[in-house]
Amino acid sequence: MREFPQFKVRLKNFANAMAPCIYDPVTDKLCPIFRIGQIIETIEKDEKEREWMLKYGSVIKIQVDWNCNLDMNIEKCKPSYSFRKLSTNYHADKFSNGFNFRFVSHWKDEQGHRCRTLTKAFGLRFLITIGGESGKFDLLTLTMNIGSIFAIFGVAAIVCNIFSLYLCPEAKAFRQHIYERVDDRTFYTRRQGIDYGRNSSIHS
Repeated sequence: MREFPQFKVRLKNFANAMAPCIYDPVTDKLCPIFRIGQIIETIEKDEKEREWMLKYGSVIKIQVDWNCNLDMNIEKCKPSYSFRKLSTNYHADKFSNGFNFRFVSHWKDEQGHRCRTLTKAFGLRFLITIGGESGKFDLLTLTMNIGSIFAIFGVAAIVCNIFSLYLCPEAKAFRQHIYERVDDRTFYTRRQGIDYGRNSSIHS
């Protein structure tokens, strides 16, 4: 089973109902049944290296990724398969390459003597990893991101002023503190005061 606990979604670990099929990257890329020969040909183009892989073993990774958009139909959430060779090439590293392991078997000969046989076996080791990510629209996250953009570009202050001056219930009182009404007489009096200050500074 694959699970996205944050969204409380649990799904089976294959896309379609199990049916006779063989994986093909073009014709049947959702089938979870693979041919070993096809995997080796995909990850290794050198024919000699492929022969050494079968003879001396190798480590191969099969990656299954589930990237799902949960706002859409869950049936559209399909896996993607990828293959990768983890062991080194034989012509590059002849000391430690491929994959092998040793095991011991105990037995007795015809005379009843206890014997031990140490066997070194070579083979292909497959590491299957399953991962992925999912997403779903969230209004709170969208609002926070938009607010962050406004703050970065300095738009927040402008938006707040527009809201305070024209949209909030106390907009009239706020405008009285921000703006000051000046008639012609007040403007003329203040203008004379400015001119008088300039003349005084010149005579002094």
